[in-house]
Amino acid sequence: MTNNEWTTTEDCPSCGAKVDVYWTRVVQKNAAGQTVVDMASGRDEAGHEFAP
Repeated sequence: MTNNEWTTTEDCPSCGAKVDVYWTRVVQKNAAGQTVVDMASGRDEAGHEFAP
């Protein structure tokens, strides 16, 4: 399983402020090398969720 983390600055649709969004992407492959899990999620410090 691979985890990637990065930060971007986005406009928050919940509060309207420009915030730092902390992103996490998880990728997991099976024994054959096929991707079985590939998901990303983002949150700001207030806990608002962001879609990739």
